[in-house]
Amino acid sequence: MRAGAYEEHECVLKLTASEERAAAGLLKRAISTSSKGIIQLGTGGTPVTFMRITNPHNSTTAVCSRTLKSRCSELQAIRRVVSGGQPSVLLQNEVLSPGDEQRRALLKEAGISDEIKIGPAEVLAIKVGLAIPWNKIRILRRWLKASNISLACEERMRHESRKVVGENLKGELAPFSFSLPSGGEEFRGAPLVFIPDLILKVVELLEENDRAGRLTWHNGAVPASEIWIKLGGDKGGGTFKMNFQIVNVAAPNSVNNTCVFCCFEADESYTNLHIALERYKEQVEHLQGMTWR
Repeated sequence: MRAGAYEEHECVLKLTASEERAAAGLLKRAISTSSKGIIQLGTGGTPVTFMRITNPHNSTTAVCSRTLKSRCSELQAIRRVVSGGQPSVLLQNEVLSPGDEQRRALLKEAGISDEIKIGPAEVLAIKVGLAIPWNKIRILRRWLKASNISLACEERMRHESRKVVGENLKGELAPFSFSLPSGGEEFRGAPLVFIPDLILKVVELLEENDRAGRLTWHNGAVPASEIWIKLGGDKGGGTFKMNFQIVNVAAPNSVNNTCVFCCFEADESYTNLHIALERYKEQVEHLQGMTWR
């Protein structure tokens, strides 16, 4: 015999018609005694498992819901046997085994999307929590899209933002003072955005920090009977921002602990500060003497 001339051939045992009828009769009688339609026959080694599988007369797309449910039950029974009692693990592998495109096509045909969708409220929370501007959200949206993660559109986010803000934030064109190149000054309208009720906002953040267990008195540095609030201003990027920070937290100077309550596009001159902040004079005086809880 020449080297390499050997080829493996499948051995098929052909039965006569009478043998097929006899085998079918024996298997049918044995399976009928099993409530699950499954039997095992001893072979002297690993037993052989036989299962009853309905011979379909129509394709799955052409059958009624009852027949479809019956066929699914048969497949589940097969999975239980061939998976060694772990049908869910086998089903997971069946779903994951096709390529990404084929799997998405199958899920689409079934009316199921594997796309992860993040709603406007959740994206808005991400924006606020990470303190990132709108242009960075657009970059993040494009980057996540490549991973099949969809962020709510900006229009829906802004609509959600308006719902959340409501009457808590107001904006207007206020008459601010601007220096002239030739000397002197002039008044013209410039954007002013502010929180009308500063007291309500301070109390709201105190309650939030208290619920989260973040309040601290810094080992006695702050008297146990006092809450300290720090007010400050910052000019940068063409705007002046007035903010407050609750000192009774672990990192009082953190950007996440800084709440801007007034912002305007003008210089921080005495006149402009008076125009923007006069509204808070009585509120700050009230804060200094009020009792929280």
